[in-house]
Amino acid sequence: MAATNKGRQLTEQHRQDQVQLSNSLVKALLQLFRALIDYGNIDRSAVEFAQNAAPLVVEARRESRRLSSDYLEAFSRVEARGHVFNPASARPDSVSYDDVVGEMYTTASSVLKRMSSKGYSTDKAMSAGETAVSGRGKTLAGDGGRRLIENYVRTGLAPIGYARVVDADPCPFCAMLASRGAVT
Repeated sequence: MAATNKGRQLTEQHRQDQVQLSNSLVKALLQLFRALIDYGNIDRSAVEFAQNAAPLVVEARRESRRLSSDYLEAFSRVEARGHVFNPASARPDSVSYDDVVGEMYTTASSVLKRMSSKGYSTDKAMSAGETAVSGRGKTLAGDGGRRLIENYVRTGLAPIGYARVVDADPCPFCAMLASRGAVT
């Protein structure tokens, strides 16, 4: 949590950068999903989708980590008591390309198969699939930066801790997490 105005500004800018990255990824994933998914051949098309979506998600995950690394370095310069974040000391990302392919395939195929087994129309199934894959892709990508920050906080070298920063209209779950305050 920021103790200074500059720290709060850095935190808000970091949040906005992460949201912009997330929105760009979702737009790309939705276009890909619509272009590649064939509701009549879920298994084949979900494999093709996952193989094409994984590079986008992996790149967004790398960018999320880079944004968080830059943020931590700038934030710790402003807020730290004698310790500045060193990006070289960060743990490597533990999620592999193959992990992302598997997650995206599982998400797409399981939602579409579940909708198919329940007799939903193609439009409803595709809408549910879009929601699922965009949500999973956002989470996988954003976790790159989140894990970097969480790991830094756990070292005990972080200035104070971290707190969830929500937008003007958070969902109830995010509002509940934010209401819990700083995590140290």
